[in-house]
Amino acid sequence: MHPKKGWLALAGAGVMLVAVAALAAGPGSAPKAAPGPHRDWKNISLLYLSDIKGKVEPCG
Repeated sequence: MHPKKGWLALAGAGVMLVAVAALAAGPGSAPKAAPGPHRDWKNISLLYLSDIKGKVEPCG
């Protein structure tokens, strides 16, 4: 048997072992999806106590 064929067979067996382990883990080991965005926003009003000369600051 050629030495390269031995390493190739060993690498192939390793890949198969990893694939079998991944399949055996199944969907139960998959990470859970993140929760949806929290959308219970409330509107607010701003009252300026000084003259802003028609300019409003950018928000966010």
